[in-house]
Amino acid sequence: MKKGKLVFLVIILMIVGGLVFGISRVMNDPEKYQSSNVSSNVMFDVTQFYASENATVSESKLIEMLGDPDEIEEWNYKKSSKSYPIRTLIYGNYRYNFNSDMLQRISIEEEIPYENKDEILEMFGLKKYKNSDVTDTNSAYRVTNCGVHDFWTQYSEGKLTNIRISYSSLFGN
Repeated sequence: MKKGKLVFLVIILMIVGGLVFGISRVMNDPEKYQSSNVSSNVMFDVTQFYASENATVSESKLIEMLGDPDEIEEWNYKKSSKSYPIRTLIYGNYRYNFNSDMLQRISIEEEIPYENKDEILEMFGLKKYKNSDVTDTNSAYRVTNCGVHDFWTQYSEGKLTNIRISYSSLFGN
């Protein structure tokens, strides 16, 4: 076989292998490989707070992104018999909760209008997957495994309130 054909064959095999590997990773864990092309319906893209596929941003990275917070609170969150130190960086009605210098939860304390319940996740850059679990009580809407660990909000009369975006199981189930 000529050297040129061998090089061409090796390149083709590498490309095919890379595609197979990439597709298998996305199929095994699709929420980690969401498109960064954010829909025009997104009002607050919560996926921007991932530093890598397995880690959220640190406090210093959040400050780099958003500037100095209005306020910082330090408190302890108790879960079962454990206590977790939490630092909350507050930006207006947005509260960013950190434990071990990793973002654990964003709480939004303002009313946000919405038109259609089916578009709520999209408003935050999230979506439903095969392994997503949706609970809708007609006053609260919760989805797990939707690009973040857990998304929860209360809703009524076309407004979302008390929005919680959790990146881990620390604050919930």
